[in-house]
Parts: sequence; C-alpha cells; structure tokens
Amino acid sequence: MPQHPGFDEDLVVVVKDAQTFARWHLGLVEWGDALRAGDIGVIGPRHLAGALPTWNRRRKPIQHYPGSRPVDVGPVAAPAAPSTKIPGFTGQLLTPGEEGYEGARRVWNGAIDRRPSHIARCATVADVVAALRFARERDLLVAVRGGGHGVAGTAVCDDGLVIDLSPMKDVLVAPGARTARAGAGVLWGELDAATQAFGLATTGGIVSHTGIAGLTLGGGIGWLMRRFGLSVDNLLSAEVVTADGGVITASTDQHPTCSGAYGAAVATSAS
Repeated sequence: MPQHPGFDEDLVVVVKDAQTFARWHLGLVEWGDALRAGDIGVIGPRHLAGALPTWNRRRKPIQHYPGSRPVDVGPVAAPAAPSTKIPGFTGQLLTPGEEGYEGARRVWNGAIDRRPSHIARCATVADVVAALRFARERDLLVAVRGGGHGVAGTAVCDDGLVIDLSPMKDVLVAPGARTARAGAGVLWGELDAATQAFGLATTGGIVSHTGIAGLTLGGGIGWLMRRFGLSVDNLLSAEVVTADGGVITASTDQHPTCSGAYGAAVATSAS
C-alpha cells in the first residue's frame, strides 16, 4: 500500500477496477457508467466530486495503430454553452451557474449528484411539449421529474435536459363526481389536503412528500389500499405527452395501452 503523503486529502477516488479507470482517463468510458457499475467511487465534498469528471472532458479517445507515432492534433474546442432559450417555453429554464440551478437539480436521494445541461421547470402541458421538442432537436438525454422521490435518481441526468413537472401544482376536486384532477408535480400530501377538505381521499403514498405521478404509474401502495386497491386502480385517465410531442388522453376508452405520463393525471377519490 502506498505511503500516506502526510496531508489531508481534498478528494478520495476509490478505484475498484483499475482498467475501467484507465479507460475513462482515455475517454473510452463514461464517468457515470463507471460509477453506476461500482467500478469507481468518490469520497469527499459534493462540489469537488461533481467536478471531478469534468477534468477529463477535453480529452479525445486515443487510438494506437502498428507503427504509428503520437501526433499533436492541437487544442480541443470547449463544448458550446447551453442554449438559454426554448422556443414556445413559458416556464423557467435553468442552466449551470444560474441562480436556482443547484437546488433544482437535487433530488430526494442525496447520493445522486447529476448535473443536467438544462432544467425546464414546466408550468403547462405546452411547456412540456416545447421542452421535449427542444431535446429531440438537439439529441439531448431526457429525464422527467415529478416529485423527485425515486431512489434510483432517474428524475435527473448528466448533460441532458430535465423536464421538471414540480411547478404543476393545480388540484381540482369535483365532490359530486368524487374525482380529483391534479397536475403531475403534486405531492401526495398536497393532494390529500385538497381532497380531505371535501371529506374525500384516495390510495396514495405512505410518505406524504412522494409525487403522485411516479407513485401512481408504479402501482402505488398506501394506507387505504386494503379497501380501495392501489393508486393505479383508482386512476381514471392521464394526459400524456408522447415521445414525438403529441398530447393524448389515456384511459380505458382512449389509448388504453399507452403508458407513462408527462402532464396532468386524473384520479378517483373515495370517502
């Protein structure tokens, strides 16, 4: 084991697979892939850990051919700054360095530390369509955030666009019909507060700060499930933005095989 240098470390990189680390250094392996595979680990301040993979971004993959010799290819151009405007988008667009970006990229699982190039905080379904079109035109990786509570951290991505639905908080309760229509950014505690004002409730999360969209689409267990079934059993319809930017309603009568929802969900309420 190498001798300790005698001073405090700013950052410790734990290399479980030296070959993977070398391949990353050569630009042949993505840093995020190595972390997810468990081949590399980082211990230290979050801001330094997040900056570490950027130290290697200007490198190009090295290729070796029989009889070849190194050639100076000159400086590699820095990546273009992310666009700060999405056509037709009326919500809030955040890019690295802007006020609010650091907080918006955080999710419930504190072990997830990803830095998207854009965070599109949507106010309307039209904003979702505009953000998705923007990502498609630029071939950006897309992540969709509702409540941001998923332990895997799929609500945020590195170097891509996050379609953030958390500002979509509208809840409309129809007591006579015993239904509620809620935006995809609503949390279960917020939906409960709105429905309970009318003496109604539906099967929701056991933890009040989970998002209604992700939990419902995943099945959804809660305190009322033994009597009223899962959250998804009480879902009447969902407004869905498809991958090509279309907007449809998915229900038992319309597009019944459609899955995944970016937009507003409609759920029944039971007393």
